[in-house]
Amino acid sequence: MFTRLMMKIPVPFTHIAKMTDFQLVPKIKERIERETVEFFYGKAAPIFIKLFANYYTDCDNPVEFIDDFYTELMSVRESVNTRKIDGFAFDCQFKNWIGKIALIYCFDRFAINEKRKEMLVSYASMMPEPQLQQNISLLDKQDVNTLLSMMPNRNYSELIRSVYVEGRTLQETAAILNVPMDKFFNMHRRAKLQYTQIYNKEARL
Repeated sequence: MFTRLMMKIPVPFTHIAKMTDFQLVPKIKERIERETVEFFYGKAAPIFIKLFANYYTDCDNPVEFIDDFYTELMSVRESVNTRKIDGFAFDCQFKNWIGKIALIYCFDRFAINEKRKEMLVSYASMMPEPQLQQNISLLDKQDVNTLLSMMPNRNYSELIRSVYVEGRTLQETAAILNVPMDKFFNMHRRAKLQYTQIYNKEARL
């Protein structure tokens, strides 16, 4: 947005202190920097600090929380071709409205995170691919090592070795390779593809 993550909040908001919502909100909608910074990082900052302390935000600090929230508030939603901020109808105080929208934002972030954790738990419990496991178990150890040494990506070959040769779980292997499970899924898929391509190429020679 307009700030650095290490800035201290709340910032002074003397310029907007006496502004009415009818004066302030149009300027924020137009992304005028001074009014926007003073409102979000000054006048409304206590709201975000309190939400950050008590609700899930998926952010490291309140300023990052404000940055992320502002980005979503001002982004055009393709499904309705409007921004969230355009929903403010001046039927309550803008500051209170922002607080309600920010709370809903926290709830949405929490729900997304819970779904992500469920997915990761489910994926972590999956078994390695049986066909590839059988393929490797039928090969001589030296042949397996040769195939693994021919894989261009060292991380991929270590993944295959850990899971399909040494018998570790996918979760254990992800920890060894220091790869988050949400990224390990694609890494595992690409590693299997690379190994299979090497195997098929050598089998034709």
